[in-house]
Amino acid sequence: MKKTIVSGLLALSLSACGGGGSSGVSTVTNFVQNDLTNLSGSSSIVSSYSSLLSNFQSTISGGNYSSLQAILTGPDSDDIALANTLLSQLNQAEALWLATEDLISQQNDSDKYTIYNSDSYKESYAAMIYLRDHVKPVILKVSN
Repeated sequence: MKKTIVSGLLALSLSACGGGGSSGVSTVTNFVQNDLTNLSGSSSIVSSYSSLLSNFQSTISGGNYSSLQAILTGPDSDDIALANTLLSQLNQAEALWLATEDLISQQNDSDKYTIYNSDSYKESYAAMIYLRDHVKPVILKVSN
């Protein structure tokens, strides 16, 4: 479990800074800026993503990753507060992703095909799955 949260948060922090792999914040940002903004009716979703991703980057950029092991074995009140903030942001990201999927489903077949087969959509979808299935459960445990 320690390795999961450490690797997950480090990957997300690197992505947020523009480095790291192809998953995480930068992947979702690329999808939102390059694909989602082109869809009619996406302006409120794009605005919400922008705000969320900016807040998420601010939250994780101030993290001291050398102390992550202590967070897992004995979180203090600051660690729990940070976990609750991240949990709230992940819940918002999940809601935005559902709104995104709903918007895509309203497009014509040709546009849906283009979106669902784009690399940016596939990478964003994988990032959301990773956050939901691997990072969120660990953050939930720390917050509790």
